[in-house]
Amino acid sequence: MKTENKSSDINEVMLSVDNKDLHEERARQIMFGWESLDKAASDVYNSLHRTLLEGYPIFLYRNSSQKSDLIQVVVVRNYDCQTNMLIDDYGVGVITAGFTMLYPHIQKEYLETDLLSEMEKYKVERKIIETYKQIINRLD
Repeated sequence: MKTENKSSDINEVMLSVDNKDLHEERARQIMFGWESLDKAASDVYNSLHRTLLEGYPIFLYRNSSQKSDLIQVVVVRNYDCQTNMLIDDYGVGVITAGFTMLYPHIQKEYLETDLLSEMEKYKVERKIIETYKQIINRLD
């Protein structure tokens, strides 16, 4: 996906799902803290993490409670545009009150260990952490 796409184009490519009901269900499974996937894509597009929109969304989190310094987490599975295949490589963006980081290419082990530890350290809701663990465990 090219970064100059509009939010509706981003949304379409991010989900790769034609059926609107499946589209909405997928968004509810991976997204926390935004009212819609369009809004999440727009926020990511307008941030340092814009390059993550080239991947397939795995997990999107935005703090809506103000009880934590962890503001946003975006995890995508990278996509090879030349072969039209998902690859075993991930992109991660994190925003906290103290720093912003972008890892455009990271291995699954980071998602299973370091990123999970960060989310626990910042006291993300248990339900969200459990959902994150389930998502990561389902990755190939």
